[in-house]
Amino acid sequence: MNGANFSYANFSGATGLDNFFVSAIMELLTEEVNFQGANFTNTDLSGVDFTQIKLINLTGVIFDGANLKNANFSGLNLSNTSFKKANLQGANLEICNLANADLTDANLEDVNLTGVIFE
Repeated sequence: MNGANFSYANFSGATGLDNFFVSAIMELLTEEVNFQGANFTNTDLSGVDFTQIKLINLTGVIFDGANLKNANFSGLNLSNTSFKKANLQGANLEICNLANADLTDANLEDVNLTGVIFE
């Protein structure tokens, strides 16, 4: 996955992506993994620790309707990302850049928003 470019890929409704991200964590990455603008609509990414994937780009990603319960995005740039109707319950968004992010109808129950940048 080192240096992989998944920009604007459509993962909408895909299953088993939690295993995909776990395998990426195990790999020694020296180049950015680009998911910019990728579509994860209605996927289950609950509990995924995106911070463990070094050099990940999640700007402009579409997580509409995704299950992101207890996911960890701490410190990541999520600008221009869409979380419409996403389940972010218990997610860690501490110190994230959420400039121009769309959180319309997202479940933000127990989300850590400490130090988040909204503009």
